Amino acid sequence: MGKNPSVTRTTVQVTCILQNLSEGWHNLTICNVAAEDVTWNFPQYQKGETMCQIEYSFRIQEESLPTILTIIAIVATISADLLVYFKKRKR
Repeated sequence: MGKNPSVTRTTVQVTCILQNLSEGWHNLTICNVAAEDVTWNFPQYQKGETMCQIEYSFRIQEESLPTILTIIAIVATISADLLVYFKKRKR
């Protein structure tokens, strides 16, 4: 019997920026596809076959910061107007 080759674990880190996604739910599927050089270690997979698959679901929501800032500005304006009104009325 021949000696089994040692198994080497490799971590691959990839950054992918998804742009111009609309508001709402989205699905992202990540697949590990067998390459020609890994089939010796995983003989059950042929080149190009999906070895594993992970699915992520995420939601994009509209930022509410502009709405909050608008409400704060309106409340501050009304408060300042009421303060000036009551100060002038006391005189």
